[in-house]
Amino acid sequence: MSDLYDHDVFAWANQQAALLGVGKLSDADIANIAEEIESMRCGEKRELVNRLNGLLMHVPASPGAAAVLGKYRST
Repeated sequence: MSDLYDHDVFAWANQQAALLGVGKLSDADIANIAEEIESMRCGEKRELVNRLNGLLMHVPASPGAAAVLGKYRST
């Protein structure tokens, strides 16, 4: 199963979706599914920080703006 993941992620994702859809958890590639979810989570967070940076560049300087951005950078 990991061989398919290494060579064709799209086909692997379709296969995993089908397995999960019919409840065949024991046949699913749980380790790589978890890795993909973690990767998506990190990417979403990075995108949020980038967009906040862009927004804050257009906001007049205020003590609160730096605090908001600092919160997202530290997590």
